[in-house]
Amino acid sequence: MKFIYTIASLLMFISTTNAQITLTSTTHVPVIGTTIQYYTDFASTIPMPQSGANQTWDFSLAGGTIGTTNYISLASSTEPSTYPSANIVEATSTSAENYYVSNATDYSLAGQLTPTVVRAIYTDEREILKFPITYPNVFNETFAGTVENIGAGQTTNRSGTSVVSADGYGTLILPYTTVNNVLKVTIIGSYIDMLGTTQVASFTDTIITFYDALNKVFIANYTVLYVNGALISTSTNYINQTDLITGLETMNTKENTVLIYPNPTKSNFIIESNKRLELLQLLDLTGKVVKDIKPSFSTRQHINVADLSKGLYFVKYKDEKGVHTQKVIIE
Repeated sequence: MKFIYTIASLLMFISTTNAQITLTSTTHVPVIGTTIQYYTDFASTIPMPQSGANQTWDFSLAGGTIGTTNYISLASSTEPSTYPSANIVEATSTSAENYYVSNATDYSLAGQLTPTVVRAIYTDEREILKFPITYPNVFNETFAGTVENIGAGQTTNRSGTSVVSADGYGTLILPYTTVNNVLKVTIIGSYIDMLGTTQVASFTDTIITFYDALNKVFIANYTVLYVNGALISTSTNYINQTDLITGLETMNTKENTVLIYPNPTKSNFIIESNKRLELLQLLDLTGKVVKDIKPSFSTRQHINVADLSKGLYFVKYKDEKGVHTQKVIIE
């Protein structure tokens, strides 16, 4: 992969007085098995977030509908052989999958797949994050690959440039809370699709993501897409309140502990709780109930999953405090 690393201004960096976070491959790459819900608003009236130091970004009026994002292993994805270099896959509730290559220096997009719709394969991956990155670092990248319109049976060659910059820090106001010490990362992509020697389309996208120190995933983003110079879409996404780690959570969870082990498992696992469960189900990635289990009167219950395919599943259970889910991987 080709890249040029630039420090925008050493003096600006030194003069920054507020606390700033640094993203690294250890602190800000999603963990396989993580499930996050985001609200997506395609009718947002939020203006383009500004760059710079000590900014306040107001997403308080963002709305939208909620969707689920699961971070799964390559082996659990739809087309692992198509993206052999990927080591983490982002599976969304719209059936789209984003294949990523994660290492110590970057988090890059190896391709995208929506079955029966589109299959993008980047032989020169598109960098989404560079590590380490903090304000005001800037990275200039190139990327290239092919994009297949599956329904039309047409494949184009895509190539372009991408600028990844940590261009702001400050406070992010979400509809339900305010998050301080947030880093703004902006990715601007400019690329074209070619069919032979004919240019099919030109694209410019801007993806603005917001990160804090406690969450490995982005807590909000703002995206804009232009095709052939025309605005196609603007959207905002923000993390569901129950998935946001705020630092206010207590570390003492002994009052209501549910253990699932071994995890990953091959044929069975044990659910152990200090209180009897009222509901117990096993769900697949689509939310379909694949096992409806009668809770036992014991606080320790064996679950046989030898008849299920390999992949990521969710254990859904209910206790006196409500309904909860935990992830389990079948290998």
